[in-house]
Amino acid sequence: MNANKVAINVCNAYRNEHLTIILLLGIVYSKTTFDVVKFGAVGDGQTDDSEAFVKAWKALCGAAAAGDDVPTLTIPGRKTFLLQPSEFEGPCKSKSVHVQVSGNLMAPKTPDAWKVCPPYSWLSFRNVDNLILDGSGKIDGQGSAWWSK
Repeated sequence: MNANKVAINVCNAYRNEHLTIILLLGIVYSKTTFDVVKFGAVGDGQTDDSEAFVKAWKALCGAAAAGDDVPTLTIPGRKTFLLQPSEFEGPCKSKSVHVQVSGNLMAPKTPDAWKVCPPYSWLSFRNVDNLILDGSGKIDGQGSAWWSK
């Protein structure tokens, strides 16, 4: 799969009641993992964890995997991570990267709380080949706040 750009568009998604993204489902085993908490993410739903996520992504994307290993960015369960609009840029050194969402990702609750909105996407993956995104967590773009816009 070639995923040159996958974006979770919230600014323009106010007309859609639900936003669903399915990239690839499967079981991925990785010896090389990057836990966002180890990069400074708090996961209390109040603290802006964007910088920690970008740092963890850069480490993931810069990792060269050996053999069939797929470097994995882990977002632990039982936590809610508040994220401002963020861009996760490739190309990555590994032929494939895995983002395992076990916790919850949450956009700021109101449009006024967004630090930036152009180019009208909340989470964006650019120039990333073979992106695997899976897990039991939730991705909450706070869409209802945009519906009245």
